[in-house]
Amino acid sequence: MKKITLIMVSLLTMATMASAQTNSLNNFKQLYTKSYTGIVTDSANASRSNVMVYDADNSLFTSGRFDTEFEGLTPVAASSYVMKNDNTLTPVWKIAIAGAAKVNAMVSDNNGGVYVAGTLADEVAFGSADGKTITLTGYKESDAYTTALCASFIAHYDKDGNLLKANTIVPAHVPALDAMVDAYFPGEGDIYCRINGLAFEGGKLYASIVYSGQVSSADNSVTILSGSMDIEGGGYFMTTLKAAAVASLDDNLGVTSFPITISSRQFTELYTQEQVNTFTMTGSGNHLYLGFIATGTENYKCFGEDAKSFTFTAPETAEAGSVDYGYVVADVDLSAQKTNVIKTWESTTTESYDATEIDNIAVSGDNLILSGIFQDKLGFDNNVTATASCDLYAASLKKSDLSVNWAKASGFDEGESTKNEEIMTCSTIAGDNLYVSGYTALKAKHSLTAPLLYAFNLSTGAVVKETNETYDFGMAATADNKVAAVAYTSCPTTGLLADTHFATYDLTTTGISNVKSDGNDVTATYDASANVITFSKVCNAAVITVDGKVVAKVEEAKAMNVQGLANGIYFVRTIANGATSTVKIIK
Repeated sequence: MKKITLIMVSLLTMATMASAQTNSLNNFKQLYTKSYTGIVTDSANASRSNVMVYDADNSLFTSGRFDTEFEGLTPVAASSYVMKNDNTLTPVWKIAIAGAAKVNAMVSDNNGGVYVAGTLADEVAFGSADGKTITLTGYKESDAYTTALCASFIAHYDKDGNLLKANTIVPAHVPALDAMVDAYFPGEGDIYCRINGLAFEGGKLYASIVYSGQVSSADNSVTILSGSMDIEGGGYFMTTLKAAAVASLDDNLGVTSFPITISSRQFTELYTQEQVNTFTMTGSGNHLYLGFIATGTENYKCFGEDAKSFTFTAPETAEAGSVDYGYVVADVDLSAQKTNVIKTWESTTTESYDATEIDNIAVSGDNLILSGIFQDKLGFDNNVTATASCDLYAASLKKSDLSVNWAKASGFDEGESTKNEEIMTCSTIAGDNLYVSGYTALKAKHSLTAPLLYAFNLSTGAVVKETNETYDFGMAATADNKVAAVAYTSCPTTGLLADTHFATYDLTTTGISNVKSDGNDVTATYDASANVITFSKVCNAAVITVDGKVVAKVEEAKAMNVQGLANGIYFVRTIANGATSTVKIIK
């Protein structure tokens, strides 16, 4: 009876402890923090993505959006910033990308500098530490710049924040469709090119893009087209569909070629869409690892290889209106200029709201770790199903053959599926886990309702829902997995995400941190080398696992040995003079 009571009390204690967490990596020892308050005055301009990347010397590049002056930077409307920070989060340099622009990707140049890529509209001035700015322009529709971020940019900054080069990829109409004068009416945001990933491999820079319309190399020698669709049949109303490609860039950041393309067919009469929904990429060891979600028939072409076609169609037994999503992952060897392995999976959904994505790919030893969101059944394992509208997920694939090690879902119930959804914001590998962060939102307003955070064990896929009181919009870790960083904002009561905070964590140090005290004045100290917890005065103590199991206890003692416990996170609850105190220990 006493044991049952202790477990019940410990669970209540852990719930109280979790509510005190500040952000997603609070399980680790916090090193440094840096806050920028009031940098956004209009909620429409707030960052929901803070792209970050570490350099080889563990300098941290951070980015975000702002619409009011801060740190000596002046915006033009909703602008973006890029900073280089030392290991104490003190800015080494900072620049403004002044104008309608958003940073989507960054990668180190391995010389202390950084490549920055994203989307822009109208005219945008790229700042430079030496004052030598470069102005780039976006996409025009009917001879006027669009307000939508329809063109992509790439900029290169050296270790001192000097702008070396900047360039754009601007999409265009498909001429064959333009010839259909009364049938082709692209509007604001219909034609676009969006960079969403960068990789610097073998001394060359590559960008992953999703586009609609056509895009060309810098010298116009190579042009690629997205698919097109005859919506009503008979050639009365034509539209372009999303396609994807990897662009190879030269030293001037101009596109030289598109070594990898994924696009649908050109249609004359078809009533269903075939397109690439999402596309992401990472690089490692002179390989590119690609992941995309597609519907219908897609043609994949890599360097000089023959094109491969994949058709994703809902089975005849599926409900009317079902959509079949194809999950495609590929390993491309850049040295050999060939596809090593490409593999597909399928999942059918009746959800009309499009929310199936591969958002991030990370390399972990011999495995690829993927994360994103999905509806109904997860493609990597159809036995994994989403709760309510959609779920966050993670999956581990073997690099050698792309077979699935494990695939898991968050299992969070966000409520009525027609009204609510889950959105993934970022993920990173920290210690033995992949941390995936996101939030729940109202579909109609895209407004945030609650933060989400899950830890997926890299070996087993075991999922732990972490309690998080902040919205995390960016994560990064050093190449040696010793330090990680998080960009976050406090849960807003006003709905305005005005502040951005950065924090770094030591992923290697075990330790102990206070959780909750009712005034028993017991101080606990953990000696990792001796595997002993000592107490400042005689007390009763229990060590409790994260799932509420008591694994060690002492009575009327000033120390306890925890050598027999496996490494991990525990809570130590002490009782003295009728009062309790709880600390968290990382062994």
